[in-house]
Amino acid sequence: MKEYVTHAIIQIGTFKKFDGFKTKKGMYVMSQTQTAETVGENKQNVSDFLRSKAFKTIWGEGFTSQTFEVEDSTQLIGQPRINGLPLKIVIIYWNYRSYRGNKEAYNILSVLALDSLEDHFRHAFGDTATMEERGQRIDAYVQELEERLNAANETIAQQELELRQSWEEYDVQQSYQDEYDRQLREHGINPWAVPNTEDEHF
Repeated sequence: MKEYVTHAIIQIGTFKKFDGFKTKKGMYVMSQTQTAETVGENKQNVSDFLRSKAFKTIWGEGFTSQTFEVEDSTQLIGQPRINGLPLKIVIIYWNYRSYRGNKEAYNILSVLALDSLEDHFRHAFGDTATMEERGQRIDAYVQELEERLNAANETIAQQELELRQSWEEYDVQQSYQDEYDRQLREHGINPWAVPNTEDEHF
């Protein structure tokens, strides 16, 4: 028996745009393909993760995605048949990719966390924000993340350059020391011998 889902476009500022789906039971899901592509990975990467020891350690067991047919696919970005993943599985996967150094996964998780936290604050203080306003704040935060990341990368690159230069200088000094030691040995002198000292009497 076929399982059907309804479809909507999920827009996160101008930062990300992908297909979202809702099952007949009211569960929100993403396709396995777009779960991967949203953070610059491929579908096989998700499949491998769901079978991995890392996922089983987190989830407690393996997970097999369910196949769904999309009822209205006219506005669909992806395919009309999907392997659906609950959002909790999507988040686990993105967290893992972020932990493994995926910048896109880190950015989208940071954006979603900030938007959710601000929404709780707005509710507590009785404030409101339109989706357009939330999208603008998301775009501004993404830009800030990119700027800070670029600045951090520049700092790391400069530190690596300075470290390489230090090692090059060390190599030059070491070559001088090696030559000096060689000449001493040619004259029968051990450059690393402890010199004899006479006892001092007072």
